[in-house]
Amino acid sequence: MNVPQHVAIILDGNGRWAKAKGMPRNYGHAQGSKNVERICEEAWRMGIKYLTVYAFSTENWNRPDDEVNALMKLLRNYMKTCLKTAAKNDMKVRVIGDITRLDEDIQKRILELEEAGIQALAIMPVDCDRIREKLNDLIEEKQIPVVAFNTDIIGTKRNCFVGLDNWKSGQTAAGLMGLMMHGKGKVLGITGYFSNRAGSRRIDGFIEETRKQFPEMNLIGVQSSQDDAKEVEQIIVNAMKIFPDLKGIFVASGGQEGVKAAFDELNLEKRPYVIIYDVTPENVKALNEDTVDFLIDQEGYEQGYRAVSILEECLKHGSLPEEEYQYTEISIKTKYNVQ
Repeated sequence: MNVPQHVAIILDGNGRWAKAKGMPRNYGHAQGSKNVERICEEAWRMGIKYLTVYAFSTENWNRPDDEVNALMKLLRNYMKTCLKTAAKNDMKVRVIGDITRLDEDIQKRILELEEAGIQALAIMPVDCDRIREKLNDLIEEKQIPVVAFNTDIIGTKRNCFVGLDNWKSGQTAAGLMGLMMHGKGKVLGITGYFSNRAGSRRIDGFIEETRKQFPEMNLIGVQSSQDDAKEVEQIIVNAMKIFPDLKGIFVASGGQEGVKAAFDELNLEKRPYVIIYDVTPENVKALNEDTVDFLIDQEGYEQGYRAVSILEECLKHGSLPEEEYQYTEISIKTKYNVQ
């Protein structure tokens, strides 16, 4: 059998599985965590080198408090034994994503786990001083090669960045929007956090290209949604009450589910044109249901695979990447080519 080097799994459906069996959702999460341990053991037995598990999204913070607290308790219990398990089995653990919203004790455990036996690091960093300082310590003091992927972080000496050219993707979105709007009319920009570099670069690229190529398109403003669907919904509802002739909406970050909720609430005869990011089940559904027009995908699998491959070459042959910025393809999806 041809065994893959890297397998990625999205953990989904544990709550629904438990509910179907007449059990509380938290029971499903607990059973799911046990399955992850079994999967790790089986992956090791099969010779799979890298296993990526997508476990908790920013949208999950919007779940009921008792469910979020139960998930955090589950994570705490897991972290207590994970250090010993990793050391015993020569496992290297990396946590990808924004850990700053987690409680301090969980963040501390994660950093301890990542430091255990680390030889190289592929990371999707959040742009904050604590992460920046930690990365620079690994790079300068311990001579650890670091590759940032998906999101970059300024002020570090990471070896390279693998991911989307967010500025150009914003320009691409502006070009698509201009074509749909025939270069005229009002358009609204929505980002997640203004401190998020990726979202800000997309918005900046969009604004520059709009001003340059479509001077009769009027950007009525850029709003921060904090990657929250409810915030996206409210921003659109409020904007369209003030500007009922709004013709375009550019959502440069998370919370895109709020677009449909806003349109349902407004009960529009003709909706504005909409461009969003990332191929997710919810966004694919939005495309197929004509809630949005275009989706710009980041080629997430390619980003993660290439980042790990670069570090593998570095560890095996001592070769560092020649190009600091290794951009992935800007992939434009419609309901006709999305899968």
